[in-house]
Amino acid sequence: MLEYGAGIPLALFLPIAVCGFLVTEGLLNWREAWAKPALTVYGTIFIWYPGDFLMAGTAGYRIFTDAAINIALLQVSACLLLIRCFIPSAVARCTRGLDATSAPVSLSAAWMKAILIAAIVLWFMLLAAALARLQQHRNFDEMWPAIFWPPLYQQKVSMFGHSGRGAGASFIWAAMGYIQRLDYAVFGVIAVLGRGKIRVVALLMMALSWPYIFFDRMRNVMLAVLLPGVAAFWVSSTRPIVVKIIVSLILLLVLDHWFKVVLVYRLKADMGAFVSVHSMAGTRHHGLDMLKELCYINTFVEDGTYTPNFGRRYFAEAVNFVPRSLWPGKPDIGLDYAIARGFGANNRLGVRVTIATGLIGQGVANFGRIAGTVCVAGLCACWIGFLSRLWLQRQSVLRLLLFMLGLGITFNCGRDITLLVLFPFVFGYIIVRVWERYGRRHALPGLGGNSHLAPLENAVE
Repeated sequence: MLEYGAGIPLALFLPIAVCGFLVTEGLLNWREAWAKPALTVYGTIFIWYPGDFLMAGTAGYRIFTDAAINIALLQVSACLLLIRCFIPSAVARCTRGLDATSAPVSLSAAWMKAILIAAIVLWFMLLAAALARLQQHRNFDEMWPAIFWPPLYQQKVSMFGHSGRGAGASFIWAAMGYIQRLDYAVFGVIAVLGRGKIRVVALLMMALSWPYIFFDRMRNVMLAVLLPGVAAFWVSSTRPIVVKIIVSLILLLVLDHWFKVVLVYRLKADMGAFVSVHSMAGTRHHGLDMLKELCYINTFVEDGTYTPNFGRRYFAEAVNFVPRSLWPGKPDIGLDYAIARGFGANNRLGVRVTIATGLIGQGVANFGRIAGTVCVAGLCACWIGFLSRLWLQRQSVLRLLLFMLGLGITFNCGRDITLLVLFPFVFGYIIVRVWERYGRRHALPGLGGNSHLAPLENAVE
């Protein structure tokens, strides 16, 4: 058993060292197709796992044995190393037939304008659907302005709220919610990649649409909308690396402050918490909890409280797109683990809440402590391979946008690999494939041409 020093487990330094080595290698291979998605995955695992310990401190881990903590940290280290081992094979399979030395890409102003117009049209369609739905409320006249500025109404106005289990028409409203996230994220990416009037209009659309997302309790949704634009900034901007780091640190400080306000709002459920200057006094983050959940699930597996379900949870995640109205017996996700964690209840679901197991914990829940870790590494490598394929196809602006979106939503997969996170990307991919198959023949004249936007390669090499 590894010993502790100053309350910090010695094993904590192993995933930190492994991640540091892998990040250094990725930066040295920045021009390789796999490097950018791999670095994103490494960062995701580091923040959700060692980062949880560094953020929360030792107090949250006193309930676990030294062995449980050490095993969890060793699993994190093994997962990182296995991902790197699996990357060559996964990338080779996913990029077969593509030229790894593709020509430099110039972002077409005509394409960016067309995508921005399509995103604005989609925004109007979503807005019209939400307003039509809200009209049934007797306070409609007071509620609808809160779509643009939520603090105008005391409670959060939900555009596409639905039942958690997807009964009735909930699937339709849920799908609209995921498409909304995709649409809003596109505004952020175009604001970074665009120039001139295109950027100005994208920023105006962000000002109109993003307050609805950020004045809410769902921090993962905020990140899903924000991070694709951050990814575009890092990959496409010609700014020096020092400027990128400074801008990112400033953004991190702003997010840290805002998320503290969100924590207060989640307790009070009053929109006034967002505008009260005293609302966040004494508020602090308590970690990301995924390393703790990995310690929990390792402990439960060892003492028999929880038995790995041999892939049933992954299956439930994979078929989550099927509406419950079509499949009433569709498997629920994570109820067995919530019961093991002590959140069982005498209600229809049998639990009070469901608990995210974390990226690695999800693998353990499916296949056990060893095979589960290997499985997670394989899934991460496949994701890196798929994003590498999109990067090599970046002559298509649509596929470049998909690449940025994929990088951005990777972080939220640290809680669980689930369609609940990936749906915006899935809908985006479907839209791109439909356009590539049926839409090109109806393309507007000049849509494929290049214009005044700077070559992307100048920004990343």
